[in-house]
Amino acid sequence: MHSRCAKGASCPIEAALTRNLEAQVDDDSFMRADGAQVPVAYSLVSFESDGDIEGAVLLVRDMSEHARAVEPLARMAAIVATTTDAVYTMTPAGLITRWNKGAENLYGYKAEEALGRPVDLLMPPDAVGEQRLIMDVLTREGRPITFETRRRHKSGATLDVSMSMSPQRDATGVIEGAVVVARGVGPRKREEKMLRGILEAAPLAMLATDERGRILFANTQAERLFGYAEGELTWRSVEDLVPPAHAGSTRSTARATRPRRARGPWAPAWS
Repeated sequence: MHSRCAKGASCPIEAALTRNLEAQVDDDSFMRADGAQVPVAYSLVSFESDGDIEGAVLLVRDMSEHARAVEPLARMAAIVATTTDAVYTMTPAGLITRWNKGAENLYGYKAEEALGRPVDLLMPPDAVGEQRLIMDVLTREGRPITFETRRRHKSGATLDVSMSMSPQRDATGVIEGAVVVARGVGPRKREEKMLRGILEAAPLAMLATDERGRILFANTQAERLFGYAEGELTWRSVEDLVPPAHAGSTRSTARATRPRRARGPWAPAWS
């Protein structure tokens, strides 16, 4: 049974049979005997004899596979439309094919200004062509790539961004482009990254703690000095490194020597 007939809605098939019209419907459904709906596309042509409609030829195509393929794409489109991250898609040649509100907010370009244009639009002058090179790697390796880099705002300002590029495949699995997700790296994160680089490059063992003496960062020299593996010192108390006879005094000493207002994301363990 035609689902529209079951709901009492206007029926293209009935109209074609009563008015001698052709019907072409790409998105509809028929009902099976068990009540399940089957997505279909169909066309109908009626034929007549001596001016009277005698019947019709109805061609029906089962669209179940198509519907299953479209459903996840529709869900993805809804996610892309609502996320605050910048999301855009690009062809292997580097042309922008989709542009969400997050991309508009991050880069300053409206969708109509970005769609169809080369992705080099977003590149600082010294990085033109970078994303096409990454696209070549993506196509060759066929896996997502995550990295931090610089991009250019419509105003000309340089943006520090964290990016993820994933291959976009067609129904046969062939890579036909890339999905790019980007997020601005804030000033605090840039400061932290710079400070970590300075501490890591220092020739001496160095620690950074919070106001309660918990270790937020330890450079490689500190890990070697105290005999810990990479990352094992993080979130430990600095008192764990002090001989038992001096335990309890480190925190009060740190309070006494620490300035009232820290200038960076961490306060030093010692001055």
